[in-house]
Amino acid sequence: MTERRAIFDDRELRTVALEQAPGSGLAPEQALSARRDLIERRSVLALADGRLTTARMRALERDVEERFGRMAREPARAVGPVEREAAIEAVEERLGAPLTAEQRAAMVTLTGPERASVLVGQCWHRQGAW
Repeated sequence: MTERRAIFDDRELRTVALEQAPGSGLAPEQALSARRDLIERRSVLALADGRLTTARMRALERDVEERFGRMAREPARAVGPVEREAAIEAVEERLGAPLTAEQRAAMVTLTGPERASVLVGQCWHRQGAW
């Protein structure tokens, strides 16, 4: 369920359970029962707004939060302008295209003197956006 998104709704979980049933040798009723079991065993977790996520995804999120907290407590390690430009040039060479002004600004922010930074944006891979 969380291959592309961390959060899903019950309708999506129900749909996936029913789609997977024939390949798993389950009757529709069994698939829906398995869905309920996942929720009861807390493999699938209900969020405050009624949407769902998995226990595995929640554990991964906690791990990221913990690591981020540790990073934020470490002394600042700013990347110098020479090293930053070398890294940008290496990325541009690999991409075969220059970074946009927005991408360059992100690099400056992410490699700046702050103890920890987060970049929020859409992720692209060869098959399209995640």
